[in-house]
Amino acid sequence: SPSGSGDDVSVAGIVDLEDAKGFVDAFGRDTRIYALEEKLITLDIALTSKQRKHEALSARLKEAEEKCRKFYPSYKSCIDATMRRRNVNRRIARLKGIEEVARGTPKHGKVLEELLGSERYSRMLDVEIAGRKHAADSWREAIREKLLAEDEFKKYDAGYQEIVREMDKIRSEIEALRNTAHTEQN
Repeated sequence: SPSGSGDDVSVAGIVDLEDAKGFVDAFGRDTRIYALEEKLITLDIALTSKQRKHEALSARLKEAEEKCRKFYPSYKSCIDATMRRRNVNRRIARLKGIEEVARGTPKHGKVLEELLGSERYSRMLDVEIAGRKHAADSWREAIREKLLAEDEFKKYDAGYQEIVREMDKIRSEIEALRNTAHTEQN
């Protein structure tokens, strides 16, 4: 009371414990939703901070894959020319043996002509291979870059996707808790 000492106030209440249990459940659910929303905000910040690097690594990987596609035709042409040269060189070796045996025979001129034609073709292939060697080396380097970029992206993406999955899981849990609250209210 204002005129007294102020300690003569009494309060009494009646609590229906059975009815209060519903409030406790709702409070616990609301507290859980709040905690999950806080965790979601923290994960969103982490994901946002990783997003720029994730995009950069993804772009680097696509660039490396494009380089591989760009240089592959020249690499393949170089390999094909190398295989043709190998076969021509085997043929030249066989023709040299035949040419020695055929000296002084009517077939010698034909064998010699074929040998000289094969040697010209082999030199032409050497020029072709030398011209494509840079592109073939570039393709090999592009493959190395692609493998490194792929490895780095996969490692980084695994952590990135883990955050995305965790966020999806939390969103689902929040939605389920809210649906439970909505069902209880109706």
